[in-house]
Amino acid sequence: MLHWRNISGFLRTEVVSRMKDRQRGLAWLNGLRASKDGERLGVCMAIDIHSESLPAEIFAEILGRVDLKIEDSRVAFARALEQLIDERFNCPSRHRVEPGANGDRYIRVLRMDDLVRYFMSPTSYELEPTAPFEFEHTRKKYFEDKDQLSLGEFDRCWSGKRERVWVLPRQEYERLQAYAAEASKALPTVLIDALGFGTPAGAANQIPELVAVLYPPEIPVHSAQPTAVDACWFCEGGFYLSYRNEDSWGRTHSSSGTLPPVKERVHPKIEKLTDEYVAVRLGTPSESSVDPESPLLDAYARAEKIWPKSKRRARKTK
Repeated sequence: MLHWRNISGFLRTEVVSRMKDRQRGLAWLNGLRASKDGERLGVCMAIDIHSESLPAEIFAEILGRVDLKIEDSRVAFARALEQLIDERFNCPSRHRVEPGANGDRYIRVLRMDDLVRYFMSPTSYELEPTAPFEFEHTRKKYFEDKDQLSLGEFDRCWSGKRERVWVLPRQEYERLQAYAAEASKALPTVLIDALGFGTPAGAANQIPELVAVLYPPEIPVHSAQPTAVDACWFCEGGFYLSYRNEDSWGRTHSSSGTLPPVKERVHPKIEKLTDEYVAVRLGTPSESSVDPESPLLDAYARAEKIWPKSKRRARKTK
């Protein structure tokens, strides 16, 4: 059974040893487990390296930029990663699909307020203090008489945090639709759980209504299995987990820890959408249960599945 000493020892050998400033790397690593969700980050890094999604040098470069004045190692990692925005750090997994390679039909599930704020509005805005009015005005203008909207008319870049977009295959979306119907649950409630959105309860001025954006068969950019470099590590309480090399898809971890994982990928920003991208209103999710302990347990379980193979491969090369 894997323990933190296995993970930290592996990161010390594979990542810190490749750094010019090894003392910086060791100081960061020594504080990682004390950081909220830092242990999960460390396990995800190990999975990415073991599964050959990313070379260890990528993480060594990130750690070479961490600010040790930031006491929280997880946040220091996020700050360092924020500085690295070139294509080597944008959906960088080696397990990727080039544009038009296999015709996968993607769907992006996001909050209506994010769709309005970052894509439909002339300029992005924060939801304070007059923004709720602006949000309602924009939502009513385009959605009041319809449940679907083609997005080709909006002349804005289709993106997400740090210029990557998280998607799932349409087959998985349809599977979750069927599950919601059989379980007599609202689809938005099932989605935020299955996709690891956490609880819909947030700031009082946020609108939790969900939207699904249906993609055409081909997109103009590559897509890739997610890695720890794609995830956001600024805030604690996330549900991202890396996954082994199996089929170039990542796997979600549900917020409640009770639903099976869902396939997921990330892709870089798309400069301009066509009318083939259609936003569908899904409704508002109800409160969902969250198990904050299950992601770390699942992270170790995922690492366990590839660790013995990697150890045998390492012995052969010595």
